[in-house]
Amino acid sequence: MGRRSRQALLAALIVLVGVLASSAGAGSGSQTFKVLIVVSGASGGRDVVAAPVFGRGAFNGVGRLVEIPNRPGDPDEVARDDFLFAGGTMHLVSVTNDFSGSLDPRTCIFDATIEQTTTIVGGTGRFSAATGTFAATVRAHAIAARNADGSCSQERGPLAELDALTMTGTLSF
Repeated sequence: MGRRSRQALLAALIVLVGVLASSAGAGSGSQTFKVLIVVSGASGGRDVVAAPVFGRGAFNGVGRLVEIPNRPGDPDEVARDDFLFAGGTMHLVSVTNDFSGSLDPRTCIFDATIEQTTTIVGGTGRFSAATGTFAATVRAHAIAARNADGSCSQERGPLAELDALTMTGTLSF
């Protein structure tokens, strides 16, 4: 085997080991997650139609968000979610720090901004020991149902909702 062939083989092995290590091993560092949650209220309930998650940083990947019911004793400002990826699940706990919103009584369009602190508290698979702390912002847009008199209902769930969630912080897994 010539010198160039050995160098090419060595370079290929180094790249292969790097790829395997990065895909199989743990990571830590800065992380951003972006989520788009599409909700339908046509059934009278809150049905998540789609919720893709895009991760970039210590972990790069695409998955989906699943809303999880709160546990007994969770305060009202707490929400639980899971991020599902091919290699496992991350468990999230979000605490609402601030909320501002407005409802246009003419169009029944509701806009809100929610500021949260989100922590990742373990998971499954490659994320079983995952931890992280994130500043999170949700920008929510919804169309409220109307009452019989044509006013916007504040008791019934929205007919449609689109939420854009951005989380920035650090992740270790």
